Amino acid sequence: MRLLTVLGVLALSILGLSACGSKSSSSTKELPQAEFVQKADAICTQTGIKRKAAGQPPNFNPATATQAQVTGSAKYLTAEAALTKDEIAEVAGLGEPKEAAPKQAWQQLRSELQDTTIPALQKAAEDAKAGSVEGFKADFKKLEAASPNQDKLGKTVGLKVCGQG
Repeated sequence: MRLLTVLGVLALSILGLSACGSKSSSSTKELPQAEFVQKADAICTQTGIKRKAAGQPPNFNPATATQAQVTGSAKYLTAEAALTKDEIAEVAGLGEPKEAAPKQAWQQLRSELQDTTIPALQKAAEDAKAGSVEGFKADFKKLEAASPNQDKLGKTVGLKVCGQG
């Protein structure tokens, strides 16, 4: 899978939503699902504009990446990790859907993004800067493994822009 595709699949993660937001609590703001989705997708649209301005992702397969490809992707991955973390924090700041199934999916998605996706993306950027090909490959394996479940959770939440690359 090309890096572009991996990052596109991660966009859900990238929308994901909650590196900084607290996990669910009784004081968390609840919004109707449609309102939550509309506001989250608006945030993701704005972040998408920032992503385009930051440049195109390198085009190579992370599983077979060379030293030069890994090192060459460091700047892009550093910017992508920062954009992703900010996007997730902003969406998490909205609260969560009121309805049971989207709320539960959002809570699980937010947790996965916080605990797995953001750290792996940040580590991939660090490994790329350091020229660690094996570390970089391991980071992308973690990201790829998390993506299918995160895609499913995002659909349950009802997200339309977020996670669409």
